[in-house]
Amino acid sequence: AEFQGKLYAAGRFSMAGDIVANNIAVWDGIRLSAVGGGVDNMVLSLVVWNNKLIVGGMFDNAGGLAIHRVAAWDGSSWSALSLGISGQVWDMTVYNGDLIVVGNFGSAGGIGANGVARWNGVNWFPLSTGTDALTQSAVVYDGKLIVGGSFYVAGPTPANRIAAWDGISWSALGD
Repeated sequence: AEFQGKLYAAGRFSMAGDIVANNIAVWDGIRLSAVGGGVDNMVLSLVVWNNKLIVGGMFDNAGGLAIHRVAAWDGSSWSALSLGISGQVWDMTVYNGDLIVVGNFGSAGGIGANGVARWNGVNWFPLSTGTDALTQSAVVYDGKLIVGGSFYVAGPTPANRIAAWDGISWSALGD
């Protein structure tokens, strides 16, 4: 992801080039650098939101702080998004100005949110009752949030692995 004119790369690694970089590194156009001590496990998604780089994955620590599965980097320090996520973050996007996090989890910030959660900068919210299994991807298309995964239900709606959220309710896509 590009953030503050630099390229951030993340995944599962301990070195970037010849520098120690715990699962996340930054390229400024000249050299690679570590990012604030990194995170202690795999990063699966990066997105820029609210003037911060949001990092999601399977970690419990960012820059020495107890931060669970989703963290914000402002260019100089890490911060938590409330209590974080109770499972794994697989993907993130921005929808209607809010951060959307999807993955394999049952709660966000201590609030029940099965596989899909919305962060408005202050609080976490579920999207109806979420999905009944892993949600792996999220993208905005035609004014709707589209999610995909191994689920069969989104909210109360039968949905064969792909569903659309219009800001109020879920609908199925395809068969």
